[in-house]
Amino acid sequence: MTYNEIAAKMYLSHHTVEEYRDALFQKFELKNKAELILFALKYKLVEVE
Repeated sequence: MTYNEIAAKMYLSHHTVEEYRDALFQKFELKNKAELILFALKYKLVEVE
């Protein structure tokens, strides 16, 4: 799912989604999208279809 798709589903702007992502990177000391995905999977924040 792209950031634009996420934004549309949440009724947010693409920019807001990017800002939230950047805040998560900083708060959890993540370096890239791959680490963010692994973090979400580890803590069961998303499901794999």
